[in-house]
Amino acid sequence: MNPVKKSSLATLLALVGLLAVFACETDSLDDAYRRIYLAKYAVDFPTSEEELHRCESNRVKTCLDLVAKATDGKRRLLAVEPNKALDRTLKTIVSSCPLEDSDQQELCLGAIVALYFFTEPELDARILRELMKAERTVLHKVFSPSMFGWYYNRPQPKVWIDAVSKLPPDDFPHDGKASVINAFGASKPAGLGDGVRLLK
Repeated sequence: MNPVKKSSLATLLALVGLLAVFACETDSLDDAYRRIYLAKYAVDFPTSEEELHRCESNRVKTCLDLVAKATDGKRRLLAVEPNKALDRTLKTIVSSCPLEDSDQQELCLGAIVALYFFTEPELDARILRELMKAERTVLHKVFSPSMFGWYYNRPQPKVWIDAVSKLPPDDFPHDGKASVINAFGASKPAGLGDGVRLLK
C-alpha cells in the first residue's frame, strides 16, 4: 500500500475510534443524569437516612431498585475524568434546560442534581462562572424553589451568596431569590431536600 494512503487510513481509523469513544462517553453520561434524576424526582426514592434504613431493612423492592439505579448513575458520572464530566454536565444544563420536551427536562434536571458531586474548589468556580452567564430559562431551573442538594455542599458558600445576591429577582422562579440565598448559607437542608446525598 502507498505509504501516504496507509498513513491517511491510520489517521482516519484513529479519528473514528476517538469519535466512538466520545459517543459512548456521551451516552453513558446522559444515562447517568437520567438515573441521578431519580434521587430527587422519583416518588418512592428515600429522602432521609431513616427512610433509606426502613427501605433496606424491609427490603422494599421499588425503593431498592430506585436507589440502585441512582447509585449506578453516580458511578457512571464519577468514572469520567472530573473536568470532562463537569464540562458535559454544564453543557447538558445549558442546552437541555430551555427545552420543554420531557426527555430533555429529565436530562436537564438530572444534570443539575449531579452538580452535587462536583465539590473541588476549582470545579465549583467553573460551575459558578458558567451559571452566572446562563440565560434566564436555565437559571429558572437551576434555582428551583424545590431546592437542590448541591446548594448545601459548596466549598465556598459565601462566594455563591455574593454572586446570587447580585442577580435580578426575575432570574428566580416564584420570587425565590431569598430562599436560594438562604440555602447556600445553610449547613444542611431545612427540609427533606432530595436523596442525592444518600447515594453511596
